[in-house]
Amino acid sequence: MDSYINKLIGYFSKKHNLLKKREELSDYAINKKEYFNDFLKYELSFLNKLKILDFHTVDYDNTGSYDFHFSIESVDMVVDSGYYNDSLYNEVVRIYINVSPGGTVDIYTVDGENFENVETTEITDSLISNHDYGWEISNEIIDIIKTIVIFNLPELITNTRLFDIVELYINYPLD
Repeated sequence: MDSYINKLIGYFSKKHNLLKKREELSDYAINKKEYFNDFLKYELSFLNKLKILDFHTVDYDNTGSYDFHFSIESVDMVVDSGYYNDSLYNEVVRIYINVSPGGTVDIYTVDGENFENVETTEITDSLISNHDYGWEISNEIIDIIKTIVIFNLPELITNTRLFDIVELYINYPLD
């Protein structure tokens, strides 16, 4: 790895050296080759290390009534598959997540004027496909997974705003 890239990585690994937007990396005179072969490759190495872990929402704060396990199946980097506002070279990182069978969430429904029913429901592809509330559950799951993954990554990833160019693809269990 180039010594300039090493210094840049060291700089962004410090707590208060953070970008406002991912595209600000271009202000640091990184050329395309250095960016893809060294900088981005180094960042992705941390995501790839997480593939051996099994994450459980109950081990983390602020996951509400969600109780499920998930793992990272794969991490891919794609270039020129669309236009990405925050990318440097029209790149996106795709993280494929598997949610394990048996996960649950509490669904609250209003019955009458003020009475709420709580139903613990298994997280499956059918639940996510529900037209009434599946989109909301899906968005909450994506937010939870993103927060947990970022929590398990070094400061560098937060500071360089890698998640500005990350897309999460969730595989839910079939029922």
